[in-house]
Amino acid sequence: MTVAASQNAFASESGSGGGVSGLASLAGLNLSSGAQVSPFQEFLLTLKSYELARRLSNQPNFLQKIFADRWDAKARRWKSTSSYSEAIDHIFGFYTNKQVGPGDVQGLLSKGLDIKEDKDSSAVTVRYKSADPQLSYFILKEATDEADQIVREASLERATEQARFIADRLPLITNLEHRQALVTLLSEYERKAFLSRSKLSYSIRVIDPATVPVNPSSPRPFLLIIAGAFLGALCSSIIIIMKNAKKWADQENKKIIESNLMSSDYRE
Repeated sequence: MTVAASQNAFASESGSGGGVSGLASLAGLNLSSGAQVSPFQEFLLTLKSYELARRLSNQPNFLQKIFADRWDAKARRWKSTSSYSEAIDHIFGFYTNKQVGPGDVQGLLSKGLDIKEDKDSSAVTVRYKSADPQLSYFILKEATDEADQIVREASLERATEQARFIADRLPLITNLEHRQALVTLLSEYERKAFLSRSKLSYSIRVIDPATVPVNPSSPRPFLLIIAGAFLGALCSSIIIIMKNAKKWADQENKKIIESNLMSSDYRE
């Protein structure tokens, strides 16, 4: 899946950051909260965040699908993580809840997600590495959709709070130039809120959508063939050397025995 910064989101926050800050300063307000982070950057950071893992873990179907090996579909409960715990449960007839949680999901995402940025185009390729192509597609689609939603909601909350703050301050401003700056600023934050409510992707522009992988990313058959051929040749060489060494040793021993017999016959 290849994505880039959404033009609307970029313009509404990062792109207009200088203009918004300038208008706020002109009106005597300080709305800056440190270094500006674009919605796209926020999206990339969210992909491996605990918040994303927490929200995904609240979806039972998601957990049961990605941790299918730990879910007992017949008993409708999570399996014990060790055979010892399972045996204790069976013997004493009780069950201790071993619910999979956000920490498990975050660990899975941190391990499986592969994020690579193209410095020339600023596009980012996001992949999920798994032996199961269908599972890779499912996790990638769910994670990216939920991450975009998290960024959308955070942006909407910020824009709403800032618009409310400006609306409260506006009646107190008497300077005409400052009032005009605040009206423009208020309009900008209302536009942010409007864009945040759109059903389209907010923080990303999808260049190449997620698809079910045709070829597995790992293991790579060609590399395995090369590695197998190399190991086969190496093992064959070792076997040949060992056989030749044994043959040489046998010949040397035979020569020594014959030499000893000849020396014994000569003395007699």
